[in-house]
Amino acid sequence: MNNIHRNLRHKDKEKIQIKRMAFQRTMKKILVVIAASILFWFFVGGNLGIFAMIRSNKYKNNLKMLVEREEKRSNLLSQKINKVTSDTFYIEQVARTKYGMVKDNEIVFVFTDEDSSKNIFKNSMK
Repeated sequence: MNNIHRNLRHKDKEKIQIKRMAFQRTMKKILVVIAASILFWFFVGGNLGIFAMIRSNKYKNNLKMLVEREEKRSNLLSQKINKVTSDTFYIEQVARTKYGMVKDNEIVFVFTDEDSSKNIFKNSMK
């Protein structure tokens, strides 16, 4: 009888050990899937993923281009300020063209494109 109990216990222990090993394999598979999912999310999705990094690089490049454009604009405006404050020829040119100012005893003749083309044609016919 003891031998039978021992044999049954041995078979039960084997079954339990087989079930335990199967459970451990299942748990390992589940952990691998969870770890792979976390790594996938970390590298592809989320704020630290590849797509977020690509978006950030595009945004950074756009900002760099914007800064360069604004620096060029700032330099041009600085040059214009320098001209307006120190270049008398430029000041006179702006006063004449933009504001229609003239010197004393000066007469201004304004030719339109139509009039000048007729004059050129008449002069070439002579």
